[in-house]
Formats: sequence, C-alpha cells, structure tokens
Amino acid sequence: MKLNPDCMRDLLLYLEDKLSVSESKLEPGVFSFDCLTLKQISQDLPSYSSSELVNTIITLNDGGFIITAVDKCGAGICHLDVNQITYRGYQFIKKIRPETVWSKVKNACTHVGSFSIDLVSLTGTRILSSLATSYLGL
Repeated sequence: MKLNPDCMRDLLLYLEDKLSVSESKLEPGVFSFDCLTLKQISQDLPSYSSSELVNTIITLNDGGFIITAVDKCGAGICHLDVNQITYRGYQFIKKIRPETVWSKVKNACTHVGSFSIDLVSLTGTRILSSLATSYLGL
C-alpha cells in the first residue's frame, strides 16, 4: 500500500484541530491526553478508507510524528487510538500547513517522483524559506 501524502497532511491537520488535553475533575492538577479513535477519525475524514487511515496513522507513529495506542489481535489490529502529536509532528505540520506551500510541495515531489516524508519535509522547508526571502526582498 502506498502512503497517500494528501491523507498524511489531512490527518495531521485534523489531529491538530481535534486532539486535546484535559484536567481531571477528580484530581485537579492531573492532566491527560484525550485520544481519538480510528472510528472517530474515519467518520470525520470520509474521503479516506479505514485501511488508508490505519496505514497512515501507523506510518506517522513509526516516524515519530504522533503517538498511538494499538491493541493487536494476532497479526491484526483490534483497536487504534491517536493520543498526541509529537514535537517532530508539529514541526512537520508547520512546513505543510499553507495550501500554497502544499501545492508547490506536491508539484515538486511529483516531478522528482518521490513523496518520502523526509523529502516532503525538506521541500516544505525550502519553499517556506524561499517565500520568506522573497517577502523580505532579500
């Protein structure tokens, strides 16, 4: 299965918007991450199949962009929650958030023939730097 870069971006932006931290009502000063289940994510991102979302979530977890909780049943996955976005994940989101930047990243990666996460991140960084330099007139 190929990693869909649009699914990756949409998922990260969705998680950034929906994930939260709550303080316990029973124990003031104790905080916990409010997770999102695969079912919730699938309902809110209907343009992607559950299998595509699972693949993207697991890949982003493996890459250190998000933290998940996975319950396995034999060789399969019974339950999948996303708990939080990591620092690395937030840095990546900053590089691909603007639609104008994302459009240029996709165009560049399509021409190169690779949508590796590292290439997408590097391309986003370079495009943002170029836009900032141009804005400053340097």
